[in-house]
Amino acid sequence: MGLSILKGVMETRNDKIWARFAVEANRDVTRVEIFMSIVHRLEQTMKVSASSANVFDTNNVTVKQTFH
Repeated sequence: MGLSILKGVMETRNDKIWARFAVEANRDVTRVEIFMSIVHRLEQTMKVSASSANVFDTNNVTVKQTFH
């Protein structure tokens, strides 16, 4: 796809997890494709974390898409 995540920050605020990412992508990659790629990567990471530490519930994750 031609997408690189340059920087990512995740933090908790008011019992919610917030994430910000700086990405670099080819000109023909859309915002939705970037968003879906990041969501997919987060899901993979959470599943690995859940299986090794049994900490996260992947069925209770809400991701809000906003673009500025």
